[in-house]
Amino acid sequence: MTQPNRHSRLRIVAGSGILVATVLSFLAVHSLLRPSPPSVTLTSQEQAWLNAHPIIRLAPDPEFRPIEYFDDNGQYQGAAADHIRLLEQKLGIHFAIVRLKNWDQVIDAFKRHEIDALGAVAATPARRKYMLFTTPLVEIPGGIFVRTGFPRRSLTLNALKGLKVAVVSNYMAHDYLRTERPEIDLDVVPDVATGLSRVSLGVDDAYIENMANASYYLQKTGITNLRLAGYTSFTYQWGVGIRNDWPELQSILNKGVAAITADERQAIISRWIFAEKQSWRPSRAFIISAAASTIMLILLAGALWNQSLRRTVRSRTASLQRELEERTRIETALRAEKEAAQGYLDVAGVILLVLNVDGTVRLINRKGCEILGYTEDQILGHDWFATCLPLRLRDEFRTLFHGVVTKEISPPQSVENPILTRAGDERLIRWHNSALHDDRGVITALLSSGEDITEQRQAEQAITTLNAELEERVAQRTAELSREIGERKAMEEQVRQLNSDLERRVRERTADLQASNRELEAFCYTISHDLRAPLRAIDGAVGILREDFPAALDSEEEKLLEGLSRNTRRMAALIDDLLEFSRLSRSEVQKSPIDMSALAAEVYHELTATVGDRRISCTIAPLLPTAGERTMIRQVLVNLLANAIKFTATREEALIEVGSRPGAGETTYFVRDNGVGFDMRYADKLFGVFSRLHRPQEFEGTGIGLAIVKRIVTKHGGQVWVESAVGEGATFYFSLPV
Repeated sequence: MTQPNRHSRLRIVAGSGILVATVLSFLAVHSLLRPSPPSVTLTSQEQAWLNAHPIIRLAPDPEFRPIEYFDDNGQYQGAAADHIRLLEQKLGIHFAIVRLKNWDQVIDAFKRHEIDALGAVAATPARRKYMLFTTPLVEIPGGIFVRTGFPRRSLTLNALKGLKVAVVSNYMAHDYLRTERPEIDLDVVPDVATGLSRVSLGVDDAYIENMANASYYLQKTGITNLRLAGYTSFTYQWGVGIRNDWPELQSILNKGVAAITADERQAIISRWIFAEKQSWRPSRAFIISAAASTIMLILLAGALWNQSLRRTVRSRTASLQRELEERTRIETALRAEKEAAQGYLDVAGVILLVLNVDGTVRLINRKGCEILGYTEDQILGHDWFATCLPLRLRDEFRTLFHGVVTKEISPPQSVENPILTRAGDERLIRWHNSALHDDRGVITALLSSGEDITEQRQAEQAITTLNAELEERVAQRTAELSREIGERKAMEEQVRQLNSDLERRVRERTADLQASNRELEAFCYTISHDLRAPLRAIDGAVGILREDFPAALDSEEEKLLEGLSRNTRRMAALIDDLLEFSRLSRSEVQKSPIDMSALAAEVYHELTATVGDRRISCTIAPLLPTAGERTMIRQVLVNLLANAIKFTATREEALIEVGSRPGAGETTYFVRDNGVGFDMRYADKLFGVFSRLHRPQEFEGTGIGLAIVKRIVTKHGGQVWVESAVGEGATFYFSLPV
């Protein structure tokens, strides 16, 4: 066979192999990309529930890598996110993703039912009180992480008593340990990175977390001085968390979880967490691909032989380059870790101090330098006790420090002592101490965190002083009050005695007044009887003379007899008014409702029945009703209207007006006329007994009518007053309480 024919056959075989490999590869890929299983079948009740709840709010932990988190574009990512998308496809539902600040906010919102579901949450006894769970989607072991120099090689949860253990707030380890292992001293931190960093710096002894998160964040932060010391007795079984009043959603999601195939589940776990070792057997696609590959390898063997040496050289060169890059990366990571650790120390708001066993300063943070007034270079390597403690305390605390280093005494958890600043001032510091050990358990240094409590202690002392002063002032005031109470009791006794004397004097005065009233009644009766009889006799005699001897009387005598009769009648009216005035001082007011409009009209018509042909125009407006002694109020209206009629006698037409107006707690009534009026300079005399501003020859009267008006109104608790001008009439007012 010639050489060209052999090459031609090789090309044909190679071409056929490539074609077969291509076809078989297409079939294999096509078989792997076959459609996903059909959607889950829901009952009509479940579908109705979903229709009634079209929006299901799901809040992930925003920083729980690689399980769930939000990427730089704000997209929901992680193993839990892939599971949620699978559930959406299989169930035909949609979750509305809600982004909150941290896990604590997520839990708070979930408890208030502002969130309906959680993407990845493990069941604990505490959470079952307010949450339902689906069948677990992922199960990861929990690890106990310590510093590389930690004296004990392995740890379990039982061995954590007496150690300070960091856990993330409201994560599963926190929920489990605070209820099931209360004897463990927990340091609750906000996130995984903080927990790992605190153990790395020696602030905490151990950190508990699931292996997936811990491994991810150890790689991300570049922390290299931690190791896995043991596993927890519990595992992290993450499922979907559901609000406890939605059992329907739990049933629906469990159907979706059951529909996720083992291959789908393993693909998600391998992508985000790790790949488990599984027993292997070749698939049909693999066999076809392997056969095609074998044919291709035979065809390419010659070409590969020529390039093997070159690849070996390149491989060795690349290996050396990788070793160099790895060394550079490690050195860079160590520098970054050191800088990060120093950054953690510098941002702390307390003094962080590490002392060597000889008492010299190995490390101090920025806050410590600020309080002491030194730079870091000025204090590192110097004797702490000689530099920063007052002279009176140096020996005492140096002895205490030596006892801690030699393990003669345990380091005190908390101690307060003053430190000396560069300026010579003293600041009071509260220290929390922890010994640092090497792999053999030997103390290599002492780590202390110190809080400046100078102002706090000064404030406490100020409060103590103020309390003492306050107690003293209270004691003084109590003594003053005791004296005042004694004086008040003495005064009350005096008042009681004075009241007793006053009551006695009132009783005596009342008895005197009653006796005087009886005497006055007797006197009034005497006046009524003894004075009226002579007047009746005189008036009767005048009447006989005028009737029996009318012809014998001349005009002068007739005039004298008329004057005598008139004065007799006037004297009788005066006696009547005096008796009425006297009676008013003794009468009790018995109040009853009074229709003032009707009463005024009645009085007016009674008074005008005997005025003859005088032209009188009287306007009585609707008057406000009142309450009082009707007889007395009637007398007030009689006297005021009679005066209005009398003092308008000189007018061609008398104008009289009666009205009322409301006031604050009282009603004011008035009687206005257009009579002769008077000078207001004499208004204060108008309501006195026998006070008259006009002569009897001008206007008749006894001078007691207005005094009676004032007496009646005053007894009712009101007031009376007048407005007038000479020749312009007068207006009399009186008020009565409502």
